[in-house]
Amino acid sequence: MQIGSTGNVTVGTGLAVPGTRMSIGQASGSNWLELRRTAGAGSNSSWLLHDPENDGALEFRFQPAEGDPLEKVLSLHDNGKVSIGDVPTDTPFHDYRLYVQGGLLTEKVKVALKTSDEWSDHVFKPGYRLMPLPEVKAFIKEHGHLPGVPSAEQMVEQGLDVVRTNAMLMEKVEELMLYVLQLEERIDQMERARTFQGGNK
Repeated sequence: MQIGSTGNVTVGTGLAVPGTRMSIGQASGSNWLELRRTAGAGSNSSWLLHDPENDGALEFRFQPAEGDPLEKVLSLHDNGKVSIGDVPTDTPFHDYRLYVQGGLLTEKVKVALKTSDEWSDHVFKPGYRLMPLPEVKAFIKEHGHLPGVPSAEQMVEQGLDVVRTNAMLMEKVEELMLYVLQLEERIDQMERARTFQGGNK
């Protein structure tokens, strides 16, 4: 690496970063490693790496131009957790390893299940009590949501667990299938009874 008289940095053989200066300096009373892009008076942008000693995290921040506030981009916390964006101080990490401010866009997500017990096929096992429809109707009338499904208020308070929510939804789908099969059986019995009565006339 070469640092020229103008402050420009050259990395490797012939790989230059024109208009860019790297320096170690003071910012907000803390030590920073700064990569600054000089583009004219008042328009210098900077990437800064924050000293983790003060806040318990190695922080990458960006300053669009001189005088602008520093934007927190990425934090590597001392406890091994990672946050992307400016995480509010009252945001609970709990046992989660990653927090992404503003959401996450990806082309594919695969969530692993620890055991088959986390899925909902117990609905089809012998001895499963399928709630009679009159009880379901009464429950909905009283509580305003399906049995075994969190209320809207609970979802806001607790958040949405992808595995548990999908298992819960599959449980309701499987219960609907059992209701359909019960209805089909009743219809078959009614048709057989009608056929039998017609044959005795």
